[in-house]
Amino acid sequence: MVNSFMKYRADIDGIRAIAVIMVLAFHADISLFSSGFIGVDIFFVISGFLIGLIVNEKINQGSFSLTSFYVSRFWRLQPALISVLIFTLITTSILYLPDDYTESIKSARHALLFIANQYFAKITSSYAAPESDWMPLLHTWSLGIEWQFYFLFPAIFLLIKKITSSKNINYVLFLLLIIFTALAITSSNYNPDKNYYSFTSRVFELLLGVILAVNIHRLPILKPSIASLLGVSALAILFYQSMMDGILPGYPNGYAVITCIATITLIFIGRSHNLASSSLSIKPVVFIGKISYSLYLWHWPILAISKYMGWNSNSLFTSISLLLTILLSILSYYLIENRYRRTPFGIKKTVGYLVILPLAIILIFEPVNSKNQGFPGRFGQKFSHIESILNQYQALAKARTKCIDYDWSIRGWNEQECLLGAQNKKINALMIGDSFSNHSWGFIDVLARDAGIRVQAQSTALCLVLPNIYQYDFGEHKNDVYQLCFNNTKKYYDRIKENHYQYVILGEVWEKYSRVKIINQKGDKVSPELTNARLETELHNAVKKIISSGARPVFIKTPYAMPAKYLTCFYEAVKTRNYNSTNICDKNIWNGSDQSWFSLKIDEIKKQYPQTIVIDPKSAQCNNQSCLTDIDGIPVYRDAGHLTDYASYYFGEKYLKELGNPFR
Repeated sequence: MVNSFMKYRADIDGIRAIAVIMVLAFHADISLFSSGFIGVDIFFVISGFLIGLIVNEKINQGSFSLTSFYVSRFWRLQPALISVLIFTLITTSILYLPDDYTESIKSARHALLFIANQYFAKITSSYAAPESDWMPLLHTWSLGIEWQFYFLFPAIFLLIKKITSSKNINYVLFLLLIIFTALAITSSNYNPDKNYYSFTSRVFELLLGVILAVNIHRLPILKPSIASLLGVSALAILFYQSMMDGILPGYPNGYAVITCIATITLIFIGRSHNLASSSLSIKPVVFIGKISYSLYLWHWPILAISKYMGWNSNSLFTSISLLLTILLSILSYYLIENRYRRTPFGIKKTVGYLVILPLAIILIFEPVNSKNQGFPGRFGQKFSHIESILNQYQALAKARTKCIDYDWSIRGWNEQECLLGAQNKKINALMIGDSFSNHSWGFIDVLARDAGIRVQAQSTALCLVLPNIYQYDFGEHKNDVYQLCFNNTKKYYDRIKENHYQYVILGEVWEKYSRVKIINQKGDKVSPELTNARLETELHNAVKKIISSGARPVFIKTPYAMPAKYLTCFYEAVKTRNYNSTNICDKNIWNGSDQSWFSLKIDEIKKQYPQTIVIDPKSAQCNNQSCLTDIDGIPVYRDAGHLTDYASYYFGEKYLKELGNPFR
């Protein structure tokens, strides 16, 4: 006999409707729901509650089967997901550029392996990072977390049930809740950008639902007046939080705890007649809740692909995207979700059809795609030529990507791979800096080969490698210092002192750091004036340290900055096969001089320390009025500011030919 606690509740579908509306509005960039991502937390609590209810009741009835549970979950979730994966891969094969198409295939593989959350944590800097907008399967991270919970929870819960009494099971669950909540809050403070995708940071949300499910039969049914007050308050909290600004950094955090408590409150009070639950049980709201899984699956690929193609310029785009989402979701619900919800297949055929077969197709196609470099021929002969040139020079500088490291202590100094310049020579130069020293690989390789110099290169991302300074409150280091940058910089200057290089080359996106809070030690006061004073002091200090080691300091100035939205414009023309429009992307005016703060200070250092060498890539990139942003149709930039390897080598050759070799 089915326990009454497992009967269908329309109000829970209503809560699902609220959750999916918040998520859709957030992803559609509707400003009213600036924190609509909390809808995912609501889904997690509901999932925990329903799964906890099913597993607990069936264990109590002696009818629980792990294989039956997994078969049920697979046929509930996988058919609709696979249909979205097929749609996404077909669409991206037509519209996505080779590298982006390859990433879509990889993300599909990770979604089928139930670890999409781990994949996106690795390849994105954060959940709301700009590069995330075009990833059509980004939203599968939440399915990854749900599946990881489904794989672990029933078996662990069954074990707990066997080794402890019904009375003590709550102590175990509450202890786990405290532990995982503490882990989430701790990770929120110490690893904020990766916390969003973390399984351990989301477990507490599912556990809250489980705890309510296990105890709901013991809890009293509230009076309608009290239930209405609690329900309306919980709804108000959820809507208020979904409209708040600035709660995403470090999420899930304290705000997530509040969201989850409000959600279990709505589930709890739904057993009695009350205003909130009645409102959530209205048929149109319930229908949205019923198709919420399909809505969630379909909305993001449609929005992401549209954004990728540059079709998101106005409200018409949003309306069309949402209408298409609703249409596909209704079709998906009736033709796939409902149709395959129940099946006669056992666990072997289920796993074979819904996991192994689609995964095998991906695993067969993925190396084929890789071998063919994403099939650039899809975009015509001109683009194939562009890709061929870019890939050729990327292969020439293949060691470059291994020589920029966020944490030297993890990978260390790569003695054998991080070398450029003249072959079979003793290392007599060191190149350090941030990613702009790294993208100068080809430029310096050309000059160093010509001068017979062997250069060792090592960079730390987003790091100004001047001694005795900290970058404070910078990037992810909120109200803190960028300690890794400080540590690596110290190691660089220790090497300079020990090895007595002939040249020490510094490359940075210099002007970026004139806007950063710079301190000499923790607790220092911060102001723009103090930053400039400290920077100037340590610029001179760096030069003195280099000269005293017997080396000549070499400064690489910053190339001409990429025009706003240049790459978007350039590649939109490629995606739409409208190559004749690319010339509209590179209109720019160059006044022939660089009056930025760092540039002027470097020029002053050159006057004060004549042995200093200053290399300005703009000398090869720009003439009196304009700067190259493409070279015979091949883009100069690989992303916002960094040169392609082709451009780096090209400018090195051009500099050498027109201005000579500064190392001679």
